Amino acid sequence: MGNSIQDPLDRFVEQFGITAKQEGLPRIAGRLMGWFVVHGGPASLSELAETLNVSRASISTNARLLEQLGVLERVAMPGERQDFYRYAENPYSRLLETHVERLQTRLDHLTQLVPHLEQTSPDAVPRVEAMRRFYDQAISSNEELIDEFERMAESMPAANEDSRDD
Repeated sequence: MGNSIQDPLDRFVEQFGITAKQEGLPRIAGRLMGWFVVHGGPASLSELAETLNVSRASISTNARLLEQLGVLERVAMPGERQDFYRYAENPYSRLLETHVERLQTRLDHLTQLVPHLEQTSPDAVPRVEAMRRFYDQAISSNEELIDEFERMAESMPAANEDSRDD
């Protein structure tokens, strides 16, 4: 990263970090994601720590988190012993799939609750049913969006195509 927050790329990375924190992710994870959106990679943990002015341990922890979320991919570089990461091809479907999994868990909990409500709290039934419909529709809409992103990814050339030949 450059030396000035006035640089548009540096500002973007910082803003991505702030937004990630607001969404419940670590700020460093957001900064990493922002950096990879712009630069793609591959980059070593040491390079990222120096560039983002963050400890290597924090970079490693957050890179693994983003790898689990499907945003980053770990890659091997010939002759190198340290880990390198790059921005994953079409991480958007994976991000949405993770979101759908969380929505489905909430929907499952609501579905398990319904039989018990009628005896214990009948006035809650319409609220729970409304929430169930909300989650059901949110899941359906996100699944359609996942399908759309996957179709788009199939029709576009790979962004990391030249570095994938290694």
